[in-house]
Amino acid sequence: SFSRLPSMTACDEILSASWVIPVEGPVLQDGAVVIKDGVILAVLPSEEAKSKYSGAVVELPGRALMPGLVNAHTHLAMSLLRGVSDDQELIPWLTQTIWPLEGALADESFVKDGATLAAAECIR
Repeated sequence: SFSRLPSMTACDEILSASWVIPVEGPVLQDGAVVIKDGVILAVLPSEEAKSKYSGAVVELPGRALMPGLVNAHTHLAMSLLRGVSDDQELIPWLTQTIWPLEGALADESFVKDGATLAAAECIR
């Protein structure tokens, strides 16, 4: 008799990493994130993902994925000051370098240009 194979669900990508750290639930070792049309379809063990979904597999050995992480603490406008005296301790860096520069430079166009640059850098 003929045994029918289970059908696979189509997706765009299966990102397979050494660790997947979901917003909720346990960390998955050898986990995967399944993506279709820019949306996370599933977070599950890699082997299970590869048996249930068909799509391009991206192997990320030695890496951790954090699906759904949104970096909301970015200081976008300050991208224009990146690397300025970054060899100082935090408080002297802020009080002696960054805050005086912000006071002298940070007008509406500075903030707009810095935020635009940072947003462009976030697009991949």
